[in-house]
Amino acid sequence: MTKLTLACFLLLAIAFASTSADARQWPTHQDPRFGFSYSYPVDMFVPTEGERPSFYYFGSKEADAKFLVGAWNNEEGTPSSGC
Repeated sequence: MTKLTLACFLLLAIAFASTSADARQWPTHQDPRFGFSYSYPVDMFVPTEGERPSFYYFGSKEADAKFLVGAWNNEEGTPSSGC
């Protein structure tokens, strides 16, 4: 039983260490206007130019993947027409 407990502990320690290393590659950024935070894998994506000033655009370094993060003031409750 002690060997099994030790083995489980070691597996959890290894998993935690690899998760912590991955988390360091995802720095957190905060939008100064709206206050939301976001993280992304810096080894996979780089910031790119976009058309909306309150959005952050990213493109993949090695593939055609893209994503954006953003917000807008919608006090009137107007439905979004898409990005």
